[in-house]
Amino acid sequence: MRAGSAPQAAGDTYNAWWVYEQKRFHMRLHMEKEMLGELKTIKKLLMLSLLHSGASSEEPDQATGMGAGNIRAMFPKRRRQKKH
Repeated sequence: MRAGSAPQAAGDTYNAWWVYEQKRFHMRLHMEKEMLGELKTIKKLLMLSLLHSGASSEEPDQATGMGAGNIRAMFPKRRRQKKH
């Protein structure tokens, strides 16, 4: 204990621990959300590569279990033209 400082109560120690644990939880949650976004991007790039190489939408469906319709919706073959 330092000279001139008052002893800490047990509640102060618990409060500091609780604040620390909450910060750790939110930092971990933020990192997990960031990693999930990166993984989704990688998955889309791999599927786009498969479709670009000539694979049908059923082949990535077999590998991922997403559903061929969902894969076709993610990467439409023809883009809609804007109306002027």
